[in-house]
Amino acid sequence: MNPPTAADYSWIRSSSSLLAYALDSGYTLTPVRGVPPAELFRLAVAEPLGTCEGLAELIGRHGVFTDECDD
Repeated sequence: MNPPTAADYSWIRSSSSLLAYALDSGYTLTPVRGVPPAELFRLAVAEPLGTCEGLAELIGRHGVFTDECDD
């Protein structure tokens, strides 16, 4: 079996505007099984900031968040 290459993951940019945006913004996705969201937030020492409906709302909220953050 050959190790994966970047070409093996090229489908990500063409399959979903959400995934393409996430990659361009520096987000990563880590699937987690068997851990409720509240527990995952606790383990990651993260604080949920609410929910979004759709990509446009997510992008808008991300823009507001980054504008409010220090460099």
